[in-house]
Amino acid sequence: MPRDVDEYLALLPSFHRWRPNFRATVQSFAEFSVALQDFVRDMPRQFDIDEAIGVQLDAVGKWVGRDRLVDLPIDNLWFAFDVAGKGFDEGFWRDVYDPGLAVSEMDDDMYRRLLYAKIMANNWDGTYERAREIWTSFFNGDQFYAEDGTPIGKPIQLSPGSLFFVEDKGDGSTTYGISGKIPVPIVLALVAWNYIPLRTAGTTTYYRVVSVDNTPMFGFDVSNEYVGGFDVGSWGVPPEDKLFDLQAITVDFSDPLSSGFIGLL
Repeated sequence: MPRDVDEYLALLPSFHRWRPNFRATVQSFAEFSVALQDFVRDMPRQFDIDEAIGVQLDAVGKWVGRDRLVDLPIDNLWFAFDVAGKGFDEGFWRDVYDPGLAVSEMDDDMYRRLLYAKIMANNWDGTYERAREIWTSFFNGDQFYAEDGTPIGKPIQLSPGSLFFVEDKGDGSTTYGISGKIPVPIVLALVAWNYIPLRTAGTTTYYRVVSVDNTPMFGFDVSNEYVGGFDVGSWGVPPEDKLFDLQAITVDFSDPLSSGFIGLL
């Protein structure tokens, strides 16, 4: 099949080839046909997870089963006295049914990396070793590898200084922990709302983050950057508790960086 306009025009018989009106008519249809062929031929690339951007990446996310929206707690929208920007005609009245969550969008790079992790979780074999590999690779910024050893995507460290680990307690429970630096709110939200489901049926799964910034998690008989004892380690708490304790998001709608917020749930 011809792939450019000149190839179509070369098929014209000699009787019509030099008739300008006929040639212009055929050329106009050929240009449309070639453009349509190019568009269809390029569609697999546009919806390839490695190259898709914007709405194309959103479409990939629908297949994978994860969108780019993240729920984050907000702190400063509600009406309050004696607080600048939250008084009459400024703050919002909080209704009894308002949960205090806003919806934010991940950028393409972070969202793409989440989709890689979700694909691996969708194909997870249920083993502790593979769960640890998926979890630590996603959050620590390591290179992703498929089960056949093929490298996937670009390494992106989501929360520098945070140490993500997995502990199999051997009693039917698993702890996914975060030591060191307390992650930024959007990373805490990914953990708190279980965006990467790695839970084996019939087992108990705990998610914990250190309660004090830049400390190991408290534990006995271990002393390293992940776990420490008295006067060194801090208690591990559920990430959703820490997320709300941080009063994570202060929304200034005059700041262009706040454009990622879609609104209240």
